[in-house]
Amino acid sequence: MAVTINSTPQAYTPSDNPVWFTFSSDQTAETNFSFLVEVYVNDSLVANELVFPDNGINARFNAQSYASNACNAPRVVDVIFTDALNYAQVKIKVIERYGDPVADGADATSANVYVFKAALSNDNFVDYLSSDYAFPGASVNYLSDFPTSQNRLVKDYGEQQRLMAITNEETGYSFTISLYEADGTLIVTPTAIDVDEYWPITIFNFSPEQIVSFTTITQTNFDNAGYYEIVFSSSLPDLRIDIDRNCVYPHYKRVHWLSEIGSIESFTFALISRQAGKIKSFGYERSWGEWDGSDFNLTKQQGTTIDYAKYSERSIVIESDWVNEYIQHWLSRSLYESPLVYEEIIDDSGSFSTILIRRKIMNTAWMDKYNLNDMLFKEKITLGQPSKTSMIL
Repeated sequence: MAVTINSTPQAYTPSDNPVWFTFSSDQTAETNFSFLVEVYVNDSLVANELVFPDNGINARFNAQSYASNACNAPRVVDVIFTDALNYAQVKIKVIERYGDPVADGADATSANVYVFKAALSNDNFVDYLSSDYAFPGASVNYLSDFPTSQNRLVKDYGEQQRLMAITNEETGYSFTISLYEADGTLIVTPTAIDVDEYWPITIFNFSPEQIVSFTTITQTNFDNAGYYEIVFSSSLPDLRIDIDRNCVYPHYKRVHWLSEIGSIESFTFALISRQAGKIKSFGYERSWGEWDGSDFNLTKQQGTTIDYAKYSERSIVIESDWVNEYIQHWLSRSLYESPLVYEEIIDDSGSFSTILIRRKIMNTAWMDKYNLNDMLFKEKITLGQPSKTSMIL
């Protein structure tokens, strides 16, 4: 008698996609046969489920619900690199049960796999390979769905830019930061940073302010720069981030969100943002006239149709500058469908640093646009704001 684990999920699997394990037994013809599946999250038993063969001697188990509950969105603290804490380890123990009375037989335990908070579309999940993203490797990608043909943009001060990588507890790697003028002239000799912690998934904050606070690079260096490059000693491709010198309106907004692949993405909506509100009134119509001592008077001042309370559903409409179809497709698919969106605002309590406040995307539809005639596009989105209820009269 024997139980065999036939297949396990990929080494790093999105938590909200199927997390399939398959297994088999050579005792499935026995009376009252079933598999008892013990589910372990971070090596702790969290559930037991009975599973029956559904393809000859083979059976399958989807741990998606447990994986989803075990994983959180990446944390977005202001340090240059840190543990993303958006993952968990999942494994199963399969026990064959049969006989009359039923008794446990042989068992087998799978290896742990990492699951991380993400939910790819069906087509993208079919194509997904964790080896394309996880250290070590000859060439792996950042954990991002940003179009690779485009350069990211960030202001030289007051905007945040994060990137994530499946660093797979890799040891002994580092990265350098180099600043260049717009024509490619080197401003700052590559500044090396050693990563001395070894996490499964790392989130990097490559915002200019974080780089200035963590390295010898100065704000003046960024003021004179046209772009900067991040070069890793291991696996990840060189990354160029352009300094955004485009004119913006005073009330522009930068937005951050959780993409389907689990990354924290960013984009600046550079045109005027406008606050708006939808008002709902609660009122009634009262009879005309009121008592004044022993007199009952009809007056103009009293009014008959009145409100006793109001509710304002507030929002802010933000609009991008002109973008090409690659950015428009990425924005419409990645941002509009995200359940986790942050508005970046200036904390003017004294430090004038930026903070992220969670918001809701109010848009309910999106559509791809194409620059067949070399046209550019603008994207306009609505973010929910804290609503207001008036005093009750």
